[in-house]
Amino acid sequence: MADQVVQIADEVGKFVSNIAVLVTEGVWEGVRDLNPVLTGYSRSNWLVQAGTPDGDTVGTRLGGVDNASAPASMNALRSGGYRMEQGAIYITNNVHYIRHLNSSHAAAGFVEVGILRGITAGLSRIA
Repeated sequence: MADQVVQIADEVGKFVSNIAVLVTEGVWEGVRDLNPVLTGYSRSNWLVQAGTPDGDTVGTRLGGVDNASAPASMNALRSGGYRMEQGAIYITNNVHYIRHLNSSHAAAGFVEVGILRGITAGLSRIA
């Protein structure tokens, strides 16, 4: 009986972890898709990490963007066998002007809209 309880708890943990990854993926795609693009620098800096927020930026505004790092951070979460025990999942953007872009640009509020759309999209992926 105790073995069955442990097995059930493990399966529930896997299920919940999978939901967390699906919702994170939806939110990540939502904010990236709605991020206004001039140089691509802010869009390429939506980074995903479990346990602690990523404090870095990738690429430079004038020197080019790194379009591989952000997808790589999401792919690492997808393929890394994320477990809730690893801690919260963070989606960060440390570009110094991201708050200004979100509050005063023509697409003001894009982060909030992207999060809401992403949660809905992520939950719709649960089979």
